[in-house]
Amino acid sequence: MESPQVLVLGCFDDLPNACVYLPPRHQQANGRRGLKTDQKVLATLQIPCQVISSGLNSKRCHAQTEPKALLAELRSALQNSDCNVVKIGAMPSIASVQAISDIWRQWPRMACVLDMEPFLKTGQEIPNGVLVALIEHVLPSITILSATVGEVMALLEGASIEAGFPTGIQGIVALGKKLQSLGPRYVIVKREILTSPSRRLHSISCSAALGNPSWSDCVVRIRKASWA
Repeated sequence: MESPQVLVLGCFDDLPNACVYLPPRHQQANGRRGLKTDQKVLATLQIPCQVISSGLNSKRCHAQTEPKALLAELRSALQNSDCNVVKIGAMPSIASVQAISDIWRQWPRMACVLDMEPFLKTGQEIPNGVLVALIEHVLPSITILSATVGEVMALLEGASIEAGFPTGIQGIVALGKKLQSLGPRYVIVKREILTSPSRRLHSISCSAALGNPSWSDCVVRIRKASWA
């Protein structure tokens, strides 16, 4: 078996609002949520991956992997594979957030991608303290952070950074720059998921030049998108 190149952390999720976009040819009625979505996308790209579950979200129950077990599984996966990228999804507790932050101190050169959507799904409250733990212990190690405008504002509020709701592209760019001050090397700010295929998805990618504290690079991509 080929050694995994990407390690994916997160929950197996069967909640109604957990659906994410997949190209039409890859969509199925069920089972395309949480870790299953990541597995499907990486398989489509022919990228070997390993998934580690931090828990389960469903209508019937919410369960989480014990932090010590999560830490041990993470350490084993990184020691025994060729993974050079870690994608972080939902972490259900402060202890699980601290567990993954311990790993980054041992593997500081690992590229880390954080998707905020699993943490701040519509209609769900993030557990007390998890957002602050994420800001303090994880964001400084993140290579790429992906979040909607609302999720960016929630992170900034959690860090006591003032930010008004953007009224245009430049306002979204300003949000991305403020979020970079918390540690992420690159930030992708995306609009909320849309239901109409005629609407447009605005994706803002902000990055800072290596060794330069000023904001030097911002790319705006606007494209039509059809969302499930």
